[in-house]
Amino acid sequence: MPNTVDFIVLPELAFTGYVFENAAEVRPLAEACGAGPTFEFARRVARALNAVVAVGYPEAEGGKMYNSMVVVDESGEVLANHRKTFLFETDYIWARPGSGFTKFYARGLTVALGICMDINPPDFDTARDRRQLAQHLLTTDADVLLFSAAWLDSSLPPSFLISYWFRPFAPPPPPEPP
Repeated sequence: MPNTVDFIVLPELAFTGYVFENAAEVRPLAEACGAGPTFEFARRVARALNAVVAVGYPEAEGGKMYNSMVVVDESGEVLANHRKTFLFETDYIWARPGSGFTKFYARGLTVALGICMDINPPDFDTARDRRQLAQHLLTTDADVLLFSAAWLDSSLPPSFLISYWFRPFAPPPPPEPP
């Protein structure tokens, strides 16, 4: 089976679940980038399938925690680590925001990373530009977006979900004529 897949993307906080009561509940699950069970899993899969693997995990660094996604190449090395830039309400009880969007190079491609709320303006503030991640893709000439999410509401119809996930990447509407 090796050499049949280029990229594998697992969900946001893939092995820990997404909703926590408080930071103390997350702390024992948090890992340093490039160490811990999430990284070791990604390393094993990447090596076994000769693929690039991205997986979400709670990251701990210097007493701070982040909702992150580590990307591991086929040799088992860390290519990138993205910290969720725009936090959702359930993230605020334990995570700090990342400092911006991430790009890296793999398999001859420019690759960008995003995690769930990164497609929305911070705190759903509609006065802000909803297309910040899309703009990042354009300005970095990204060929591929690796995107993971944890969706909390399964009662919504598929048509809503498709619209929700793709709307932030659609071109803005033309300006109204004067």
